[in-house]
Amino acid sequence: MRFVDIQETEFGSALDPTPYLEWLEQSGDELPEGAAAFARDPGHYKFGDRCMKSLYLDSVVLEPGDGGIGARVVFRGPGEEGTPRLVIHYEGVTEFSVLLDSEAEIGALYRGLRYVLLDEILPAGSQCSHEIRFVLGTIRIACLDLDAEWCAA
Repeated sequence: MRFVDIQETEFGSALDPTPYLEWLEQSGDELPEGAAAFARDPGHYKFGDRCMKSLYLDSVVLEPGDGGIGARVVFRGPGEEGTPRLVIHYEGVTEFSVLLDSEAEIGALYRGLRYVLLDEILPAGSQCSHEIRFVLGTIRIACLDLDAEWCAA
């Protein structure tokens, strides 16, 4: 993460999206349209119904097509097994990587990445990168643009 501040404390994680929100206000127009709309959603960093914090990764599907590779990533809320809360479609995917924290590698195979701490979307040339920080690792997706759809809880 370049701007979002995540610090581990004895009580868990201290999260501060303020530097990223300041960057978004000044430079968010550098993002593709869909990515900018998702990042600038008023609830995205307010730790409420439209915040990624505490969502769990439900599924990832890579979708080859005429326009290159797409991806569909589905998140659910705690205790909402199989009920999507957020579906993100990525178009023109050029990178999809999962990095597990070294101390979590073995346990993550059984528990998954656990829940989302925060995310950050940044420009990457004519594309954007979406970095999602989980308790046990990070997913990074570089793409032309993305479209995020919040579902009813």
